[in-house]
Amino acid sequence: MIDNLYFKNLTNGEFLQFMRDVEKLYQLAGHSTLTPFLTPLSDALNDLSVAFRAEQGNLLTRDIKELDKRRDNAVRGIKKLAYSYTFHYDPLMQRAAELILRSMNNYSKNIDKLSYNAQTISIAKLIKEWNTDPILINAITLLHLQDWKQELSTVNTAFQNTYMDRIQDEAAKKVVSFSKQREPVTAIYENLNRFAIAYANIDPTTYTPLIKKLNELIEKYRV
Repeated sequence: MIDNLYFKNLTNGEFLQFMRDVEKLYQLAGHSTLTPFLTPLSDALNDLSVAFRAEQGNLLTRDIKELDKRRDNAVRGIKKLAYSYTFHYDPLMQRAAELILRSMNNYSKNIDKLSYNAQTISIAKLIKEWNTDPILINAITLLHLQDWKQELSTVNTAFQNTYMDRIQDEAAKKVVSFSKQREPVTAIYENLNRFAIAYANIDPTTYTPLIKKLNELIEKYRV
């Protein structure tokens, strides 16, 4: 017998994880007799995963805005610091500041005003120059901008990764909502269990270990 679990008590994330855990237990058991009934669950979970990611879209949008603001601040901070050094009493410091400002203006006088993609590409190229051009490397060092450069590089990479995730989620919005898929997935799960129980009645030695592991899993999700 496979114990009951009240799925209404599970959040969407818990529901998805439980079903993924169930799928894994069946796969590890390796009973080919159950494959025809496990495959529908695997297929359904692929769609369910897409729906779950799509419903996290608003969180990603918020993350994108926060990361964009952070890299805008980094760009503005570097420009203002470099500009202040153009008034330095030491000609070497003045020259270093002019070089940094020129390297930034080569992409745009207002990098922080560019579109998402244009800004991402421009910053990536700019950071590459600052890391490879000996003259610019020296200028960054003289102006003590290493930490600012690292911040700009880090946040630009984080923005790019998050933005790509958001694009994928936009494409996923066409799928059926997560809540509407819970009942059909539950039905597939219950049908799979019925056959597992039936085979366990015929061949307890082979199938009982699987039933035991399923019950142990269910107990964990009851906590």
